Amino acid sequence: MIKRTSKLEELKNLGWSKEDVLQLFAEAITLVWEDEIIPYSSSTDELISDTLKSWGFSFKLRGTNYLRDLLKNCIDRKSANILLRDGLYSSLEKKYDVTYESVRTNIRTAIMAAFESPTVSAISVFGQYIGKKGYPTIKEFILEAYNYLLVASNMANVNNFAI
Repeated sequence: MIKRTSKLEELKNLGWSKEDVLQLFAEAITLVWEDEIIPYSSSTDELISDTLKSWGFSFKLRGTNYLRDLLKNCIDRKSANILLRDGLYSSLEKKYDVTYESVRTNIRTAIMAAFESPTVSAISVFGQYIGKKGYPTIKEFILEAYNYLLVASNMANVNNFAI
């Protein structure tokens, strides 16, 4: 029986580097989803803000600003596996001089407002949660957004390589 090699193995055998493959993925994703991924932001803060806007979030809501800070914190720590109440919310309570309940309520309000009429980009990332109850929970949102932002920031780094 002939062993079939994967397309990635074939590319590796042809001399493709990791950067070449990542560039190919970035181009394929851009081609397939066009405006849904924002890999060209110049900073992490800009990437997070642009992504939240593309998902229909309004920065007029306090909860959106809290989400931006939470996602930045997760990216800085390189993990979204952090307790919300004791890990992430406590930093917001201190920074904004608000209570835990206020942080949670404002974030939930921002998520529900964004998912009243979800954008195509939001549906592509959070579709499984939209199908269940119309919007993700705070924890579901942070985990999915964090994973999405990691991919988008890696693509931004790939797109900045000199070819």
